[in-house]
Parts: sequence; structure tokens; C-alpha cells
Amino acid sequence: MSNHRIREIDLTTNIVSTLIGNGTASTINGIGTGATLYYPKDITLDITNNILYFVQGESDSYSTSHTSVRKVTLSDSQVTTIHRESYHNSAYGITSYGNPYSIQIDPTNNAMYVAYTTNHYNVYWSSWISRIDLATNASTIISGVKPAQWNANYYGYTEGVATASRIGRWVNGMFLDTTNKILYFADYGNNRIRTVEVRNYKIPEFTALTLYKRDTSGASIPVGGTNPFRETLFQYQF
Repeated sequence: MSNHRIREIDLTTNIVSTLIGNGTASTINGIGTGATLYYPKDITLDITNNILYFVQGESDSYSTSHTSVRKVTLSDSQVTTIHRESYHNSAYGITSYGNPYSIQIDPTNNAMYVAYTTNHYNVYWSSWISRIDLATNASTIISGVKPAQWNANYYGYTEGVATASRIGRWVNGMFLDTTNKILYFADYGNNRIRTVEVRNYKIPEFTALTLYKRDTSGASIPVGGTNPFRETLFQYQF
């Protein structure tokens, strides 16, 4: 991340080389090492294996000058900035931008999922996951809350639908299942693996929930049972 590059490994020769970036911490579109990156954090490849999407942004979560979603076309190493998640900071009357930490492509529906965490000078925090339509650039929150103003925290642990749910600070990894209906994510702040269930892509209905928990004997029991423990198992049951 702090080298401000995306690199590649030839799995035949094990040779490591730089794909894009030159070590300069900034955001300039260009080709190969002529482009600059700013703390790249996560990457994902499209279904054609020709476009690599990545997220970048400040390491402190509250500076937003370079926070963005970008892509590189592997055939020519062209880097392009494609999305920035804005919100209105009413405390200062300005537009700020979410700091992305994880990204996952939905190849069937021409969309991507991006997880954001941002904060107001380490006092108030907010975390959310957005679904971004790659054709229109339209963004829909599928879990968590985007801040409207910096006078409260917008993160935590709540199971529910879309913005009624809460997720912890930082999502460190997401994975979409082969049906493209269940998005798994690592909720770093809550020490859990959780899911967002997508039932209808045209009229999105999203539910964030913990999958399974353990009882005192170590057996897994469904969510909703009496259980004082909060360890989440990586399982799913329809």
C-alpha cells in the first residue's frame, strides 16, 4: 500500500514487476508507471480478465483528497478514475468523500460493491457498503449508513435491511458467491464474517446478518437463538 503501486507476479517464473504506479503518492491517470496511485488497498478482476479495479485512499480514514475507485485496462495499462462516493458534510457545508477499503465485482449485473469507512478527526465514524452500477455510476447503499452530518457515529453492530443495519469500522475483504446473490464481508470492527443478501437487483432489497453463532457446547445455532457468544462461523443457510 505505501509503495503506491500495483504489482504483478509471473506464476511461471515468480518474477515480480510493477504494473502501474511509480511510487509517487498522488492521483494521476495515465499508462503504466506514468500513472500515480495513492495508498491502493484492494483489487478485483473482471470476468474477462482484462480490467483490474482497485480502491485507494488515505490511511487515516478522514482525509479524502484522493479517495476513489479506479481501473486499469490490462491490455494497455491505462489507468482511469471511475467513481468517488460523495456525501454532504453539513457541519462544514462542504462535500466530502468516502474512504474505500474493499471492492468486489458483480460480473452478471455490471456492478461493483465498495466498502467505505470514514471519520471526522477520529471522533465520529461511519461505515457502509455501496453497490455501484458500472453503466450509470449510480450508487445505492446496501448496508450501513453514509454520514449526513458529523454529530454522531454511524457504525456499530445491527442486523437489518440496508441503512437500518450497522457495520463496524473497516471492511477488510469481500467475496460474492457464484450465484451473485450473497456478498460475504469481513467486518473487522466487529470481529465477524457477515453477509448481505441481494434478492432483487432491479429493486434492491438487502439484508445484513451474522451467519451462525456458537453455543456453550461449541455447536452452531442459527441467528435468533439464545446465545451469549458472538463468534461468527463462515456458513450460510437459506
